[in-house]
Amino acid sequence: MKQISFHSPLTLIASFSFLLFLLYCQLPKQKQETLTSWPGVGKTYHYSKQITEIKNLLRRNYIFPKDLNLPSAHLTAAITATERWGNHIVLPKSFYHKYKSAINGNVIQDGKLAQLVMIQTPDLDNQTINNDEVILELEEEFAKLSFDQDQLEEVMAVLYKQIKTPSSDIVSKQEWEKIEIGALEGYVSKLFESTIIQQETWEDSFKPQTSISISIPIKESKTKRKIITKLKKTSFLNKIGLQTDDEILSINGNSVRFISIPTIEQMLKGKVGESIKITILRNKNQIHHYEIPLKTNGTSITNENKSIEAKIQTGKYNFIHMKVLGFVKGIDFDSIKLIKENYTSLMEEAKSKKITIHGFLLDLRDNSGGYLDLVTECMRLFVTKGLLYTTRAPNNEYYATNSVLIELPLIVLINEDTGSGSELIAGVVRYHNRGAIFGTKSFGHGLVHTLRSVPGSATLLIKYPTSFLYLPNGEKFHNIGISPDLWISEEANESPRYSKPISKLNENGEGTNNGNLPNSKLDLQKIGQWVEKNGSAKQIIQTELQKGQTPDYQLLHSLDAFAGILATQN
Repeated sequence: MKQISFHSPLTLIASFSFLLFLLYCQLPKQKQETLTSWPGVGKTYHYSKQITEIKNLLRRNYIFPKDLNLPSAHLTAAITATERWGNHIVLPKSFYHKYKSAINGNVIQDGKLAQLVMIQTPDLDNQTINNDEVILELEEEFAKLSFDQDQLEEVMAVLYKQIKTPSSDIVSKQEWEKIEIGALEGYVSKLFESTIIQQETWEDSFKPQTSISISIPIKESKTKRKIITKLKKTSFLNKIGLQTDDEILSINGNSVRFISIPTIEQMLKGKVGESIKITILRNKNQIHHYEIPLKTNGTSITNENKSIEAKIQTGKYNFIHMKVLGFVKGIDFDSIKLIKENYTSLMEEAKSKKITIHGFLLDLRDNSGGYLDLVTECMRLFVTKGLLYTTRAPNNEYYATNSVLIELPLIVLINEDTGSGSELIAGVVRYHNRGAIFGTKSFGHGLVHTLRSVPGSATLLIKYPTSFLYLPNGEKFHNIGISPDLWISEEANESPRYSKPISKLNENGEGTNNGNLPNSKLDLQKIGQWVEKNGSAKQIIQTELQKGQTPDYQLLHSLDAFAGILATQN
């Protein structure tokens, strides 16, 4: 799930950089569904024609083209489009007639909706319909619907007729565009890791910022509860008090249990200077209220000062520690250029201070990837020769060329928020025996995404996966992750595990593929013994705690272990 972020207006190029540096989210396992047949060739849809255009676009190279006619995708499009009208929802007719006294509201009916009922101003806070058993019944009724684009077209036609005015003034055009975008977002949200992105026009990027979008990682339970997924400790959400597993009850006083996640994302947008009020349920019995002010912070994840952090770590052995937060690019910079510049600058600083540098610690924690070409160039900085990775559809192979950062021993530090291209770097470094991996198992997000303009729209983009990433041995790490050679937790009370894992299992007892087995060349026991006698992490941690600081436990233990490798192994 994504860390909370504030989106500032950028130039078009910088906007693309930010969009491609998407923070990942937990991918739900795909639900098995009975597919309806593909619409007949030449069949024309008037009100849902944008869905047809999206289908035609994705049929070319989307990973799962057969899923483009999933009943759930069309149904979610209908649900989200109806919600965008404001204070309207659609429900299965059978469910509505059973609970209509509790649902209340006005029925919008023109006789064309065969399977659904459209309701205006329903009572979504009613205790009867908020019961978990009733919600499960609702989901079962939704699942029974044989919903296809014909049914979606019916819903869209009803919506169009409701907002249409004789003069077709600009307000109704804007209203219809909002509904069309809602249908697109709902449809695409049910496709495997695909999303609709709204970008600014070139002209709007130069205007004063008027709105801000807050992104909260949310998943929906079987009973339609909206649960906040794992938050990073450094996220703004944590700082204001929100916690992982909190259930969102309402946003600005509006209940969200019956609302789709694409619509909730729209509810988390507001004007600069305003605030968004969120009510959450914690531990099933504690209700908390939070207010998030919508302020511009004048920074962006694509800011070059934020994409790289580097310094010399001194001790018994001295290391360059370089944290890369994302593989991004702007008008006059990119991450690879910054890696080279920081490396050169630190080596010159070390030389001037007569410090011998013994190793390079590449810190990819919390790095969700970014531009694949920059990820490729990063691997080429460290790996001297050989195949780096492959993609399919189309089939492409990428090889090492002209390595420049090869004189220092290398460790790659990862955690559970290391994703996509950053995971690929770690796996490739280990495969070629260029270095070892420390930390915790990575996220497991090995996909190549494509960004395309939505047909007929000047401001909408669609991001969708076109290939898996394959390690040099041909294996995928998607939904598997990369396991470290040495398990080092970020928690204060967990010590590094200087013991070899069981064959084909990582330290957590989870199976891995053969290409992701820990590095057997490391003598973990010998390294651990050296660290116990000579390590400085425990002392530094105690000193920082006494000063009221928060130690980076994972980094400090990694520096100790890196020194242990250099001291005990060739």
